[in-house]
Amino acid sequence: MVSEPSIPCPPTIQIEKTVSGNVPERISEAARRLAKLPRNQPRKLTGWLHGQQCWRGRLLALPDGEVAPLYWCCRGRVLLAGYRDDPLVDENTEFIKHLLWAVRREKDVRLYKRPEAVLLGSGKAGVKERPSLRKQEAARRNGAKPARRGPRGRPKAFMFP
Repeated sequence: MVSEPSIPCPPTIQIEKTVSGNVPERISEAARRLAKLPRNQPRKLTGWLHGQQCWRGRLLALPDGEVAPLYWCCRGRVLLAGYRDDPLVDENTEFIKHLLWAVRREKDVRLYKRPEAVLLGSGKAGVKERPSLRKQEAARRNGAKPARRGPRGRPKAFMFP
């Protein structure tokens, strides 16, 4: 009996390669999304939440996964801004439903972290600055210099007479 040579069969299951680590495309897209956010906006501070000072408009994560902006917080109480549009809400009970949704306790909410910022920050985890002799020498030279003339500290803004 002569056996025929075996022909390899193609796999019947499509196997996808797993993505390990952060590919540059994902990092670039996350950076683009963060760059579109408004910057240097004045912050109206409202109080402390989970040990961090909060401002109006800061995003909070609710227990059901919803993200809502903060309006006010003080002594463990939180008031959320905005209310999801619900066409079934009757005008008489709208204010009550809004308060039931918007008034929370500190233990019921947590500070929201944008996934894009978490992705970019995870790339820096565990990275230490490499020791450099040039940096050490420059720091020693700058430390040995005398102080500049004038008052120390942050310079005052120029005022017109």
